[in-house]
Amino acid sequence: MQQPNNDVQAVANELLSMPPESFAETMLTMFFLKVLHPKGVRGMTVVCGERVISLGDGDPKLRLEDAMRVLEREMK
Repeated sequence: MQQPNNDVQAVANELLSMPPESFAETMLTMFFLKVLHPKGVRGMTVVCGERVISLGDGDPKLRLEDAMRVLEREMK
């Protein structure tokens, strides 16, 4: 079995040493930037623990307002 490159191992160790919410935020950010946005998703807002992560094009306040409207509809 091939050994991982030292840089990859260092990044993996750094990611795994993060607190859970920081790790989740980093993974969501990378997923959005590398996969979702190139596929055409222009905005994403996620609640993770006590934090709100909002990524995408345009005004973050508008993304948060849109997310609140979606949550209100879902709760009805």
